[in-house]
Amino acid sequence: MADATWKDKTYNEYYQYLKNGYNPSAQVQQAQKQLNSLKKPQGYTSAYKDSIASGINKYMGSTFDYNHNNDSAYQRQKQEYTQNAQKAMNDTVGQVSALTGGYGNSYAQAAGQETYNAYMKQLTDVIDNLESKAYARYQDENSRLLNGINLMQAQDSTDYSRYRDTVNDYYTDRDYYANRYDTERSFDYNKYADVLDAYYNNAMYQDTNYWNTVNQENTDRQFNYNAQQDAIANQLAREQFAYEKEQDAIANQLAREQFAHGKEQDAIANQLAREQFDYEKELNAGESYQVDMSPYYDTINKMIEEEMPTKEDLATYIDQLDLTAEKKYHLLTLYDCADVWNDMYGSDGEKGLSYAKNLK
Repeated sequence: MADATWKDKTYNEYYQYLKNGYNPSAQVQQAQKQLNSLKKPQGYTSAYKDSIASGINKYMGSTFDYNHNNDSAYQRQKQEYTQNAQKAMNDTVGQVSALTGGYGNSYAQAAGQETYNAYMKQLTDVIDNLESKAYARYQDENSRLLNGINLMQAQDSTDYSRYRDTVNDYYTDRDYYANRYDTERSFDYNKYADVLDAYYNNAMYQDTNYWNTVNQENTDRQFNYNAQQDAIANQLAREQFAYEKEQDAIANQLAREQFAHGKEQDAIANQLAREQFDYEKELNAGESYQVDMSPYYDTINKMIEEEMPTKEDLATYIDQLDLTAEKKYHLLTLYDCADVWNDMYGSDGEKGLSYAKNLK
């Protein structure tokens, strides 16, 4: 008798180990902890972005526009030149007047004005010099602004390079610790899988051994059972053969009786059909048989030409015409659809007027 003790024991051990599942070792947990501790650097934020943009906008939008009237240096020069011109004009008028006996005259005034104009003409030359100095200051300011932009861009580039170094360091560390974690876990899990396989193989061996014993016992029992069933089946077959032979004799007798009954019913039906036909013929005796059929021929011929109807369509159309049964049968026969009408509306199966007497 097969004993399932060892099979059940090894199966329980296997399923218990399987249910407990895989538990990562300390090395695997440490590698995972190191991997999870890595923090990816945040996106790069430039400390000079706004300043660079502002400087570029200011540089690109700058233009040189000089108005000497708004230049304080010009105003100082103008005041000085005006004072000097006025003084020189007064001196010239005084000197010319002294030469003419101390009396003022138009010549002295003209000479003074000429001296005044000569002094003031020098002021025009000063404007050109002041504008050149102002343009030089404008260029110096733009150069200083452009140098500041370049300096900030260079520092921003340096900061970004340092940021990229931290990002690259992160990915390098991540790949290292991820590879270390994968290696540790694969090694550790393979050890677990090997032990699990050992439990499974032992369970399968015990299971196979048990079921081989059970199958052999079942084979022996089945052999004995089949022998018993064969003997019973043979006895039943003999009894079934005798029963079927008896049923065949009964069925043959019923068939003969049914045939005789059907023959008698057919004779009655034929007699009724003949009487019905004679009755309808008598009723239609007064109807003219000279009805002109040409319109019906024309209509049906046109239908066939234009619509290509089936025989079922023709049989239905003729059946609905306001004609006697004989006229309808005439058309059914002429257009080869009497058999189709018979299948659709029923008849006693005989040819000739049996179709007409069964028309609606």
